[in-house]
Amino acid sequence: MKNNKESKKSNEKPVPLREKNVKIHSDGKIDDFCFELIEILFGISSMLLTDKSELDHFDLVDEIAGHMQVKLSEVPEVDLEHYSDYFETWAPEDLERLVVWYPPISDEKWDEINSTRKKHLIKLIESTFNISMDDYPDDSLYVWKVARFIKKKLAFTNENLYYHCNL
Repeated sequence: MKNNKESKKSNEKPVPLREKNVKIHSDGKIDDFCFELIEILFGISSMLLTDKSELDHFDLVDEIAGHMQVKLSEVPEVDLEHYSDYFETWAPEDLERLVVWYPPISDEKWDEINSTRKKHLIKLIESTFNISMDDYPDDSLYVWKVARFIKKKLAFTNENLYYHCNL
């Protein structure tokens, strides 16, 4: 038998998001150009950006030579120890749907992949906006930092943004 909390929850209708009092704190780092930057570079027109959003979050890795994506539940038992972090952080019911790279990818290989992806993203920015990223002041490609850097390099306003793009 269900307790009162469980039965009450099952009878409740979900509250539409527009009726919820959701407040997102703004520290002024994310501006309109941040959203436009993602749309220009990746063709994504709807997204949630935070000050922790990085460009590589929008540039998905869908192929890694010698590896394939499989459900964690399909990984041979002898290799499960390589995925132990997931067991500690994911709910058991979510683990069944979790897709991982198999065979496991070493930290060194991930470093190599991430370095290659970063170089690709920098070249994409340089070719799209016809600027050099050689003097970009940070190792991370946070969307808001890259957007500010591009705006500073081009010294433009949002009204003439597309004039500067090589689309």
